[in-house]
Amino acid sequence: SCGGHGHWVPAHQPKKVACANILNNKGVSTTTETQEVKYTGLKTFKNGKSGAHIGKCGHVVVENMKAADNKVAHVEIQDTESVSENTNKAKVTGSLFVAMSINADHQSHYTKSAGVITPRSDNFRVEKSTFTKFNVESQASIRTCSQCSNPDQKDEGGRTVKAKELKFKGDSKKVHFHGTKNYIIEDEDGSLDTRGVGKASFVVPKMPHLNVSGVCDGDQTAAVEG
Repeated sequence: SCGGHGHWVPAHQPKKVACANILNNKGVSTTTETQEVKYTGLKTFKNGKSGAHIGKCGHVVVENMKAADNKVAHVEIQDTESVSENTNKAKVTGSLFVAMSINADHQSHYTKSAGVITPRSDNFRVEKSTFTKFNVESQASIRTCSQCSNPDQKDEGGRTVKAKELKFKGDSKKVHFHGTKNYIIEDEDGSLDTRGVGKASFVVPKMPHLNVSGVCDGDQTAAVEG
């Protein structure tokens, strides 16, 4: 517990060959093959910012994390390495996120806390995790597009992350589309759907051109505006 991030990793892009991005004597980049690194069993609570904040990451897996009462997010992944063999290898899995526990202080009730803030890039998934009591103000279990608050940003979005086997308890709101609105969450098993359909679909922000009967279905109970 602290005033900033509980765990802060500016960047972690693990390679099978150390210093693999250094050019060889012919000016050609050597192998950039990645390897998996796991952050296992992190426990973090009542931090002034995020429970864990990771900057640009490669094949990094956050698993079995337990976090509660963090002001900004329980885990935030800012950016992911986009090389072909690294697709969707950065992920959060098997974790528990509680927006407000019985130990939460008064300020926790007025924050826009998120369980997971997804990167402003592709190559990421969140799975097999439980979100509890994200039901106050603008809290949400999943908030998209890390560090996308600048209204003058040039990136038009269109980033896609994947989700499956998620559980929501305590009337938790599921998704908040933050920053750029052109963001896509591929729901691989229907766990983001509150209507009990239980099939794979895509979750996107509400836009006028999507008001097509029989093609797109609105589900405002699952989303947070703004």
